[in-house]
Amino acid sequence: MKKAKLYVGCALKNAPREFIDGVLAMRERLKADPRLEIIEFLGPGLPQDVYRRDIHECVETSDLMLAICDLPSLGLGYEMATHVKHHKRPLLALAREGAVVSGLIEGIHGEGPFVFRRYRDISDVPDMVSSWLDENPSFL
Repeated sequence: MKKAKLYVGCALKNAPREFIDGVLAMRERLKADPRLEIIEFLGPGLPQDVYRRDIHECVETSDLMLAICDLPSLGLGYEMATHVKHHKRPLLALAREGAVVSGLIEGIHGEGPFVFRRYRDISDVPDMVSSWLDENPSFL
């Protein structure tokens, strides 16, 4: 069975270490899902390198995208728009309960392949991704 390539996007530049560690641990758990191949990202670099890597090597090559929207990020918004509008690929956007998220992001829910949901703890995310895939077998 061919694995779907999943890109996990989130704010990194000004993110607290605790948030980054939580996202990294969550990504490791996602790797256990036999339906998914998690696209690796390297982190910071020169702006041109970040753009080329994130858009051309991650977003453009992914089948699916998971966006963790807990923290404000113009870069994540650009990645999300590129993934959904230009490539018409499914995107699951998640934010922790209580996190302030743009009304634009919450309002897109249900437009084409875009879904927005809330989670209680970052450790809940792999199960939410699994449920999303179970609900949408055509994504695989």
